[in-house]
Amino acid sequence: MTGPTGSGTSLQFAQTSATLAIPLDGTETVVLAIVQNAAANNRVKVDVSMQSNVILSSGNQRLDLRMRLYRDGVLLTEYRSESNFAGNDGNQRFIICSTYVDTPLAGVHTYQLRVAVITATNVSSVTVETRAMNNLITTFS
Repeated sequence: MTGPTGSGTSLQFAQTSATLAIPLDGTETVVLAIVQNAAANNRVKVDVSMQSNVILSSGNQRLDLRMRLYRDGVLLTEYRSESNFAGNDGNQRFIICSTYVDTPLAGVHTYQLRVAVITATNVSSVTVETRAMNNLITTFS
């Protein structure tokens, strides 16, 4: 008995814990990127996670944050985190995780994780802390 034949799977990953400030004006910020080679009939399973720190001011706070996954500048999917806080000032941390399966054309592709703050009411700052992206490439027929 033999195992599977062909190119099998490959894994590429990126991770950093360097703190990165995110503008509060809706501007997208690239927080992580991976360059991925893909052959014909490849699927790329992209796992992403991101920890954010929000510093709140007094009053009724609201935050609408978007985490977006792009391939070669084309939006693949968007994850939305909307929070209404209980009026306490200070720090709030939260983590967003997701998985997306892409079927790109053969070639070299750049996957980017971008973040944008859409609404920030009584929010002093938003930073991205630890974030990671794993790309697992498999072949299908």
